Formats: sequence, C-alpha cells, structure tokens
Amino acid sequence: MGRMMWRFIGVASLVLVTACSDTKTTATQQSTDFSSLVERVASNCTDAPVPRLGQGNFCIDSGFTFSKDDFSFANWGRSQKADENITIQTLIDLFGHNSVCLNGNEATCTVRPITTQKLVEWNSALAGGRCEGIATLSARLHMGIDDPSQFSTSSTTNSIRKNNRELNQALVYWWATQLLPEVANRAEESRTRSPLELVDDLINGFINQDGYTIGMYFNNAGHSVMPFAVTERAKAFVIHVYDNNYPGERREIEIDKDLNTWSYNNALQRGDGTFVDWRGGTGSLELTPIASREGPFQCPFCLDIKNIEKTTLTVSSQDPKNPVYVRLNSRRGSITTTPETTTNTIDGATIETSKNGINGLLTITLPADVGDFDVDFQSSNSVSMTGDAVATLARPNMASIQIAGNIALQSSKNSESSVISARKASTLIQAPRNRILRVSLAARNQITHSTLRGGESLIAYQLTDNSIEVSLKGANGESTSPTRFSMKPGSFVSSSTLNMDNAGAVVVTESRVDAMPVLPQRKQNFTPQTSTTTSTLVETPSSIVIYEPD
Repeated sequence: MGRMMWRFIGVASLVLVTACSDTKTTATQQSTDFSSLVERVASNCTDAPVPRLGQGNFCIDSGFTFSKDDFSFANWGRSQKADENITIQTLIDLFGHNSVCLNGNEATCTVRPITTQKLVEWNSALAGGRCEGIATLSARLHMGIDDPSQFSTSSTTNSIRKNNRELNQALVYWWATQLLPEVANRAEESRTRSPLELVDDLINGFINQDGYTIGMYFNNAGHSVMPFAVTERAKAFVIHVYDNNYPGERREIEIDKDLNTWSYNNALQRGDGTFVDWRGGTGSLELTPIASREGPFQCPFCLDIKNIEKTTLTVSSQDPKNPVYVRLNSRRGSITTTPETTTNTIDGATIETSKNGINGLLTITLPADVGDFDVDFQSSNSVSMTGDAVATLARPNMASIQIAGNIALQSSKNSESSVISARKASTLIQAPRNRILRVSLAARNQITHSTLRGGESLIAYQLTDNSIEVSLKGANGESTSPTRFSMKPGSFVSSSTLNMDNAGAVVVTESRVDAMPVLPQRKQNFTPQTSTTTSTLVETPSSIVIYEPD
C-alpha cells in the first residue's frame, strides 16, 4: 500500500491521526479578541470550494476516502474471546518480557502479580470501547506505515474483516498506548492550548508530515476521532473527521472563530435513541502526536513497592451503560464523580480517564500526605442497582489491592460503611450488604485472593519483613489473627487464597503460578511502506485468564 498524499495548496505531505474517548473538565472561555489567531490560521486556506467536504473553502485534505480508508465495522468493547482482548502478549509487546514476567526464558512467561491485576483492570476498561486502537490503526494504514495485507488478503482498510485475532491484538495494543505516560503527557500538554491554536497546530503538523489523534471531552464522557481535512467557513474552521462510532460518515468538529470554542453535534447516542451535542473550550480538546506512540515505553505499573510515592486509585466499569461513580472523602477535601460533573477539592490531587466511554478507566492520584481517606461507589441506575467494576488501590509500602464485583452502594445517603477505608498503617475493604467481592493483593512475587460476602471485611497491613499481612473480619464483626504471606523475590510466583469458612475459621491454600508460552517482544514499525507487502500471521499465545471480568 502506498503512502497517503496530502493536498495543501499545491504542497504534498504525509499525515496520520487516531481516535478514542475520554473525560476532562471544560475550561471557561474568557472574552478575548482572537482576530490575529484567526488570521494566522486562515492564511493556510484558499477561496476554493471542496464539494466533498460540504460548504466552505479548502485548507488541507489528506485524500482520506470513506469505503476505502475507514473500517467497515463500528467501534466495540470487550470481545467474548479472551485472546481478542488484552493478553500477556500485549503487555510483553508494550514493555518487554522482564517487565511483566519473571526474569528468565523469554519463550515462556511466569506472570508477575501486578501484571495479573493490570490485565483484569485494562480488560474491564476495554468494555467501554476500543476506539483509540481503531483510529490509531486506521491512521497508520492510511499513512502506509501498516498494510491491510498484515491482517488479511485485503487491499484496502475497508475490506478488512472484524473477526481477525491479529487485527484485534493490534487494536488493543494501540488502545493501551493512551494509558502510557509517553502518550498521556503529550495529550495533557496540548490541552493547555485553545481550540484555534490546536487547529493551527494541526494544519502545520499536516504540512510537516506529522499525524495526531483528537480527543474531545464533555461532562463525564469523551471521545477521540481521526481528522483528515480542514476547511474554512464564515464563522468557523471545520475539522473533518472519521469517527469509528459512525463508519462511512464524514463528521465535523467546528471551531468558533469569535469564541475560540469547539462543538461536535450528535457526539453520542443515548439509550432512548436521542443524540447529545458536545461543546467545549480550552482544556477539553486535545491533539496528541502519533510519534509519541513510537516507544519504547516504560511500564508505569511495574515500579517496586519501595519506589511508589503517591497513592493511586483506578476504577473501570464493566458495563459502559451503567458506569460506577466515585466518592472519596479525606480530611484534606473530597473527590466526587457523577454522570454530569467531577469535583475535586483536594489540593495536589489529579483525575484522569481513559479514552473509551464514560468512566472507561478513571485514575485518581492523591498527594503523599493526603492522610486517611474513605471511598465508596455509586451507580446512576436506580432500577437494576448494579455497579460492577474493578477498583485498584496502590499506596506506598502497601500491597496493591484490587476489588472486583458489584461495588456500588444503592444510595448516596446509605449508612453502610465505605467499601475502602484507608488508614496510616492499614487498608480495610468491606463488601456491601448482599454483595460478593473478589479481592486480590499483589506485591513482588506474591498474589493473594479472597472472596468477601456481604458485611465481611479484609484488612491489609503495611508491608514488613518482606511479607504481606492480612486479616479477615466476619459480618458479625469478629476478626481473625493476621495471616502472613512471604513476598521475597524468587524464581517463582506464589498464588494464595485466604477465605473464611462457615465456622469463621481462616482457610489458606497456596500454589505456584505456572509459566505459559509467549512470543518475543514485537516492535512496531514507524517507517511508511513504499509498496504492498505480505506478512505471515503469527499464532499469538493464549492469554492468562485470572479473575477476568465477564
């Protein structure tokens, strides 16, 4: 497949762009004269009409063609087959064998405990959609960096079929890059620039053969799209995009010249069939360079316990139609997320979400001195009262704690104890009434699993002497003595279960985690191809299935 060619007032250039979804807070626009900025952007445009792009005059066009360069299928979430979601191989390809597996034979992988938790977390978040991956890959195909023949005998992107494991593994790889600091930091930098400045950046990037993703954020939802052209109208510049939620349709982001704001009509469809229009300003529109995805990537979750300085809480809803919202209270302030807004009164705390639907993967980072805090979860669905999610809490000198199940309380005024109660030397996890939670603790070479039934609690203590100490508390309030699990580095990973029997006694079982076959780390190409090539599909090793959400 040849390179795509940009048409820009007689200048040929290359470009690539990607998409997905996310949630950010819209900054309030000040009353300002933007005429000089508008003039600068308009200097790149002509008075020539472009009928295929609707009303307006030509600025730049990649030559992207629907029914050829877009995928024929729409964005979707988690697949029924585990190997079409995020696997151990995905993480190896991103970070290398020794980051996610014990050091040793690279033909096999003994999965590190923290890797096991990350698989559960990211696959839960994938339920909100893989649009970041679809858009990134479609842009690479349009640029000629990748070729359709890598995924089938197809000669165009549009003829690639959805049921293709090699394709799905590529999509989740590019989906995951949005969560990595090398990519996320560039996106964050761009959000400090206004919509008009971003249009200027986009056009100049196209001229210089750069490519981007565009992320839009509105209330507690977000989305990203692939831009392929810019035109000018009387009151706005228009960014024309391929939105993988709507294959085969040309969509438009309008940038208001007078207000320096953006709008995207019919951004998402509600359950009742009506559509939501999105609006925003500086801080809610982002432009992320594709070059930032080149790697190599540092594993953000592979730090040794002693190197963790801040507290992070990540939450991913398993049902994108019924997301879970967070209420975190501390003496320093509070953080609350709702379907419409996010509030944060804790100085130094940050809130980020992934680009895949409402609360796809919410990450709250707390300052080291935040002190004690409590967390509970709410669901906006008052009918089904379900709030299935995966929450992971990482604190300095503590094992990483992951909770999976129906964690949402039925009412914001509920008198139940918080699901998470974090104190200086311990963390308590309590299952809400009539609920069953799966809890895992991971540190170094030790992973411990427990099942908590309504009213039961687990208390994890600070790590001491290379060990994890855990105690259980029954629904009647009676506590067990702490059970200690060794986490000394070694040549194997130990997996343990810790549960209460009907008599209130602690039952512990231990086993070793088996190694599984894997492939060497596969490096992604970033050099455009000059001709059509064929690739032999490589059989991907099966993923490890541990507490993976349904």
